[in-house]
Amino acid sequence: MFFPNFLKNSDKRLFALLPLLLISGLFGCSETKQETEGATIHSARVLAISPEPGYPLKREYIGQLTTKQHTDLGFEFSGKINGIYFDNGDAIKAGEVLASQDTELLIIKRAELEAQIKQNKAQTALNQANLKRIKSLINNGYTSEQSLDEIKAEYQVLTAGLQGLTASLKTIEYQIEKAQLLAPFDAIIGERFLSQGQVLNAGQGAFRLIATNNNEISVGVPAKLAASLSLGSQFTVAINGQESQAGLIAIGKQVDKTNRTVQLRLLPKENIPGFNGQLVRVYIEQHIAKAGYWLPLSAITDGVRGQWNIYLAQAVNDQDYQIKAATVSVAHTTEQEAFVTGLEQSEHQVIAEGLHRYVPGQIIRKLQPGLAVKTSKQNKANTL
Repeated sequence: MFFPNFLKNSDKRLFALLPLLLISGLFGCSETKQETEGATIHSARVLAISPEPGYPLKREYIGQLTTKQHTDLGFEFSGKINGIYFDNGDAIKAGEVLASQDTELLIIKRAELEAQIKQNKAQTALNQANLKRIKSLINNGYTSEQSLDEIKAEYQVLTAGLQGLTASLKTIEYQIEKAQLLAPFDAIIGERFLSQGQVLNAGQGAFRLIATNNNEISVGVPAKLAASLSLGSQFTVAINGQESQAGLIAIGKQVDKTNRTVQLRLLPKENIPGFNGQLVRVYIEQHIAKAGYWLPLSAITDGVRGQWNIYLAQAVNDQDYQIKAATVSVAHTTEQEAFVTGLEQSEHQVIAEGLHRYVPGQIIRKLQPGLAVKTSKQNKANTL
């Protein structure tokens, strides 16, 4: 190669390498262009969402299982206990004798009254015989009308006395009958209060009975919720891990001063095995009228200042979408979904998962999650 005379040796070497540098630059420009044409566009699972007028809210309230009928049963009359036939926890049937009192004194009084009644009847028979004789004497003129009046008055006294004795005898017989304490309904004996030989006063509790197959559920709910319920509504209840259905039979009209709730009474469709006073879970579902969207939890990510963001996918062309961040408010969540508000009421397309891999403004394609494609002419022709 010819070099001018005025060039130094180092300049001559640099001048000789100049063609090589020009060729290398041309190849570098060609490689950069190919890299630009082959830029990677990630794909994402895009989900179409539509606005909802509201969402169901299922809340859990703690109620109490109660028996519709339970009582502290006692004797009507005072007396000494001489027999106890059932104890705590025993199941009893209506009409069974639970305990009995000593009736010896009552039997003696009954015998005394029976004797007095016989005496009264004998005196009444004698009175009637005397009455017949007095009437015969009056007809023959041997006695006065005064004797007849005395006989009649004596008869009325005897008749009244017989009625009093008969009433007293019925009272004694009633006391003897009530000396046996009978079960008024099918029940379980919750507690026994009496002992053998104990003298009980009239009305003093002897047994605490809890009716069987007659359970109700009492539960307190907020007044606003109670006002929205109607009689006959069915709710799911759970006791001892078993779920059943119960119908609403009564809504209280008084707000409890302690917990500010209104009491509801529920009647189970079937008998719930449990104990009086046992806790019951009552599930009540209500509809919250608040427009928004249901999204999977994977479609929501953290925003700034404690806010929540979602990534909207806005169409750029037939196959490409651009990501746009939108701030939303989470109104309600379940184990897998969230109900969000704050979007314009229309249909949207959002990225359903993997939000950590994307940034606002990024171009994506609506393909299977995790796939990426090259923007070559061949790939463009094969995209969905």
